[in-house]
Amino acid sequence: MDMQFRHFEVYRKPGEFAAWPANYGLWSWGDETVAVFARGKLGPKGEIHELNHNFPFVPWQARSLDGGLSWTSEPFSGHVPGGRSLSADEHLSFDLKVRPHLSIDDDFRGLDDPIDFHDDETIVMCARTDVYGDAMSWFYVSRDRALTWQGPYRFTGLDLPISARTDIVALGTDDALFLLGTSKYDGSEGRVFCARTQDGGRNFVIQGFLDAAPAGYSIMPASTMRSSGAILTLTRCMGTGCDKGWIEAFASTDHGLGPPKALSSTLAAMATRRPSCRSPACWFSFMATVIHPSASGCAPVPTRVEHGVPRRSSGATAAHLISAMLVS
Repeated sequence: MDMQFRHFEVYRKPGEFAAWPANYGLWSWGDETVAVFARGKLGPKGEIHELNHNFPFVPWQARSLDGGLSWTSEPFSGHVPGGRSLSADEHLSFDLKVRPHLSIDDDFRGLDDPIDFHDDETIVMCARTDVYGDAMSWFYVSRDRALTWQGPYRFTGLDLPISARTDIVALGTDDALFLLGTSKYDGSEGRVFCARTQDGGRNFVIQGFLDAAPAGYSIMPASTMRSSGAILTLTRCMGTGCDKGWIEAFASTDHGLGPPKALSSTLAAMATRRPSCRSPACWFSFMATVIHPSASGCAPVPTRVEHGVPRRSSGATAAHLISAMLVS
């Protein structure tokens, strides 16, 4: 598979920390692409990030109308419950955290107008408080290419902590799988489960878990449907002691109901071709080059390997757009 990547600056301001599009979403319609990310302040270098925990991480959008060659920035128009930050409590000081101020009953509502998962103009973005044992999550819907967002809507029917990022597989007009994160039994991050809605997002049921009890964590799922109808899901994994990181691949032939099959051949390819990058966005764009589209009857994996990219997107473009948004 011949893939070429070009990197362009999407957003930069002196003194700001701008990152994590994989925590929000990226969508494209031909040459038009929208990405949601977080804006904060730079701070002292930590284990991974150089950020200031005493400033909020405000959701923001970048939009391109020429296939990613140039970008404009714009505010995220959706309602942010509990404060100014979205999907970032784990990076905030206690006074700025959203979770202590939230209530499922008071801050979220059920979805009245069902989602048409086959409508090209309709997109969904998942959001959360944090990644630990009391995490809460919700989702937004846009029907005008992210100019406006409706919500936040609750995941009605899911009675467990949810640390959601956007990973959705459309099965029908009202039918879709949501691959979501939750905490482990001890409250730590994290494992992935599959939820299904068959009424356009108004109600959800749990289908099953990808890995019920990983030794470290398994998070940030990215999924695609293969030509056979099987679901292929990649997760970002870390072993105990934060000394072993890799991408795990799973396949399900029953829409997530039974235990998924781990694809060890993908791990073998990763072991010999790992990039020198710890970011999940870099890992996932790299994985688009590892899994060959003709292997085992796969549909071309890059068409949905990135978080939140809908079925109509150009995967090669989306991959370089996400990696281009990493903070250097």
